[in-house]
Amino acid sequence: MNHFRDRVDSLSLTIELALSADVKPISEALQASGNQSVLTIGSGGSLVTAGLLARTIERLHGNVARSLTPLEFIAAPTLGNGKHVWLISAEGTNPDILAAFDAAVKSEAS
Repeated sequence: MNHFRDRVDSLSLTIELALSADVKPISEALQASGNQSVLTIGSGGSLVTAGLLARTIERLHGNVARSLTPLEFIAAPTLGNGKHVWLISAEGTNPDILAAFDAAVKSEAS
């Protein structure tokens, strides 16, 4: 069994699902982030996505956006104050992203 071949073979299904997805909530959230500084938080592969999102927001709105790991965010408790915070996670069940969520709530992030 070839893992790469399996991934390529399932690409058409992935594209079909992506094209049928309702992206309105994400689009609205991206628009809402336009009037604030933004923090995007992720670890592992999600950190790559967080970095891409931060660069996209900077180009889209021209405001400052920064990607962080959950630990970096947790270590600076006031960093989220008044900022739009995005938490990026494949499943949202890892202790680090859950701790970052708690820190974002406590920091009065939006």
